[in-house]
Amino acid sequence: EIIEKLNKFRIEGSGKALSASAIKKYCHCPLQFYLEIVEELRIEEDVKEYMDDITYGNIVHAVAEKIYKNLAETLITETVLERVKNSTAMLSKEITMAVNEHYNKLDKNNDTELYGEAKVLAEIMLYSIKELLEKEKQFVPIVFKSAEEKMVGRYRISPDLEINIKLFIDRVDTAMVNGCEQLRIVDYKTGSDKTSVSSFDPVFDSANADNNGAILQMFVYCNFYAALQNYDG
Repeated sequence: EIIEKLNKFRIEGSGKALSASAIKKYCHCPLQFYLEIVEELRIEEDVKEYMDDITYGNIVHAVAEKIYKNLAETLITETVLERVKNSTAMLSKEITMAVNEHYNKLDKNNDTELYGEAKVLAEIMLYSIKELLEKEKQFVPIVFKSAEEKMVGRYRISPDLEINIKLFIDRVDTAMVNGCEQLRIVDYKTGSDKTSVSSFDPVFDSANADNNGAILQMFVYCNFYAALQNYDG
């Protein structure tokens, strides 16, 4: 019965597909992968009276997405990034609306003033967004391509094994990396994930899965994206 369920990931059009987060779950804990991805069991979360890490991350994602979508028709230079970074009132308003939507559960684009914990966290988010824009200056000029891109398709692992895959990519753009223009996949992280490793082995080691999860996800994103776009650059 379990093998039949796993085989659905191989059958085109079955509605079952592997994502980067699913593969990360498997590396971290195969039992968690089985329960959540194969059996589709979910633990009901208690209602929290504070902003958890997931909600915090979702808000930062939403604000970053809005910023770059607004620059979709613009060649993103250092001057452009500096202008957006210095637009404190605009950034604060975007953060307020995102907090109200994702945390306070108000209507989208509601800019009701924040208070208490939400206001404090919004100030931290503002700092993080400005830091993001500052660090992006080293990669200019940047050309925005897409945000929150969802892709589905097939990925060939070996001559006799092909699986269904799905991707949810935070941002795709072209940027200057080490002096060369490159297609870039950007995944926003608000946690403490590692961003470098000395070898591949620790990335797939269950004992290190939590710390190396971001790197594992990027490897999967890049391979899947290249396969779906027939990209070999």
